[in-house]
Amino acid sequence: MTTHQGGRNLKLTKVALVLFLFLLTFPLSLFAEKPIEVYLNGEKLSFPIDPIVEKGTTLVPFRIIFEKLGMTVEWDNDTKQVTAVKDWLSIVFTPGSKNVLVNNVEHEFAVASKAVDGSTLVLLRFVSEVAGKVVNWDGNTRTITINDTVLDGDIKVTDAKKIYEKLKNLKLQV
Repeated sequence: MTTHQGGRNLKLTKVALVLFLFLLTFPLSLFAEKPIEVYLNGEKLSFPIDPIVEKGTTLVPFRIIFEKLGMTVEWDNDTKQVTAVKDWLSIVFTPGSKNVLVNNVEHEFAVASKAVDGSTLVLLRFVSEVAGKVVNWDGNTRTITINDTVLDGDIKVTDAKKIYEKLKNLKLQV
């Protein structure tokens, strides 16, 4: 090997080392996906931790979403259950479980609620839709919008209980 080749290999090694060190110090956050933003009736919601996606489902801290939906939240230390109540709606779940009671009817979350960094996360769409809200996902902007109203032709729907009562009293003729 000639001195010229040895010097060239040494330069390439130095360049590779400098490039490697540069990449190590480069903020990895520039490569991360944009955090999911959640809006309720146009108001951007703020959470102590970013919403996470698990198996295609977005999870958010339960207390914030329940309270923003106007629900009263209670923790039962004896049963280790969370209860959220508003008017005609009651949601009861045990953190870490897939099971949830909605108005005393058992349902199953697609993924279990979970604890992350001191917050218990629940399924945003499930909770919002059970509360009578309309939920939309925009994958391009990574934005979730939750609204009270959906327009269906000439019908303006704002109250899930009214819809439930109308459907319950609907008599179909065959």
